[in-house]
Amino acid sequence: MLTREIQLVEGPEKEECARSVAILWEEKIGDAAVAIESWRTVLDLAPGDQTALGRLVALAEAQGDWASFIDDGKAMVHYLEGEERSSLLARMGRAAIQHLRREEEAIRFLDEASASAHPSLQAAEDLEQIHAARGSWDRVVECILRRASAEEGDSAIELYGRAAKTRLEQLRDRRGAAEIFDEILKLDSNNVGALEFKGDYLFQQDDLEGAVAIYEAIDGLNIERDLDDFDEQMEQSLYYFRFGEALRRMGRAQAAIERYEEALKLNGSHLPSLEAIGPLYVAESRFDDASRVFRQVLQLTGGQGEPARLARVYALLGTVEHAQGNTDKAIRRFNKALELQPNDIDALQGYACVLYERKDWNNLLTTYNNIIYHAKERDAFVKAYLMKGFVLDSHMSLADKAGQHYEKSLSFDAANPNALLRLGELALRKDEWDRAASFAGRALAIGDNVTPDLSALLNAVLAVAAKETGRVDELEKAFENLQSVKSEFASQAVGLGPSGDGLHALLRTQLHAEP
Repeated sequence: MLTREIQLVEGPEKEECARSVAILWEEKIGDAAVAIESWRTVLDLAPGDQTALGRLVALAEAQGDWASFIDDGKAMVHYLEGEERSSLLARMGRAAIQHLRREEEAIRFLDEASASAHPSLQAAEDLEQIHAARGSWDRVVECILRRASAEEGDSAIELYGRAAKTRLEQLRDRRGAAEIFDEILKLDSNNVGALEFKGDYLFQQDDLEGAVAIYEAIDGLNIERDLDDFDEQMEQSLYYFRFGEALRRMGRAQAAIERYEEALKLNGSHLPSLEAIGPLYVAESRFDDASRVFRQVLQLTGGQGEPARLARVYALLGTVEHAQGNTDKAIRRFNKALELQPNDIDALQGYACVLYERKDWNNLLTTYNNIIYHAKERDAFVKAYLMKGFVLDSHMSLADKAGQHYEKSLSFDAANPNALLRLGELALRKDEWDRAASFAGRALAIGDNVTPDLSALLNAVLAVAAKETGRVDELEKAFENLQSVKSEFASQAVGLGPSGDGLHALLRTQLHAEP
């Protein structure tokens, strides 16, 4: 009768009769097929009717009519929000992939469902499986991250960890993995795995301060480790080595030594740690320890390998032998280094120290010439010029040639106070008072690089120049500055007094006593 009535009425009454017919077929009679046709009649009369669309979507899903479910669902989602919308899109995506094999369409539905403000975790999981089958690992990671962002606590941490692992193993993207580990650390600042990866990543990126902060945080956790396990020993040895390297590069030598020693306790044959700690022992004058380390390096390498690395070991071992008074052995070590790496700067510098002690001036000057010619670091050839100048002046009485070398050093380091000091003293010998004062004034103006002892010597130059030119105020000021320095030379100079003689002789004696 309602069906007949539909034919007789118009407007809202017609629509209401059609709705009643659809409800009867669905709820009272239970004939889903006819109910679907009836709800479509409602839609014909009232396009976009949300109730009709909702009933059609539910009926199609229940009947497994997946094509109709998706078609009606596309219309229905425009009227939904929040979790309802995400849920329908997720179900549509699953229907498209599992029943209709329409993969691209499924990806669109699942992507929208998992990326909304109220994401569907099921959609993200389904989408992840599709992308994994395709080998689209960047999209797989994105899906896992969507799931993780919607979770909390350990569940979120586990998902973030899996996303980071996938980015590392499949995409080789350490930077992206580091960003994901940051998310883990926001949830758990003491997460060991995230801390270890982040520390190593920062170390490899030369963010030394960041790496050290992470390594110190790991140390502070006092983690119990199974150090009887070989793999764990190797991992921890590498950890302490990187910790030490970061500290060494930051200039924290003593702390670096402690970490290298920890690495060597776990792996006494860890060559990088041995090669790194040896020079630090030398710098700390721990020559017995340094000798033991360098000999162990040679044993491990069998004296074979990259020439430059071996040359460095032999040069440092020569420095150790020299410090221990084994001059002949030191020379053999330096010569071995030079055989492996001709004109190795460390070996040449060490050999120069031996030649200086032996007063072999000609060979010493030749050695310094080799350093000047082959050195790549500015400090190395500047020091060589200064040492040549000192030897030429103090030991070979060639003051003019010495001055040329001091001038040459200034062409590479115009603010070197030692070169300026010696040029000032040479100018005093030639009665070039203004020139001497100019050199000393330039050096004192440098500031931070001028030590108190050096300041005293420079003020002595100024005092001599001022006295010889009758500039009383400058002379008194120079002696006031001398009085403020606590050193043996300053005390002797002050003892002579501004009106006394012999200040230049005292200065010259001091400069000739040591380079």
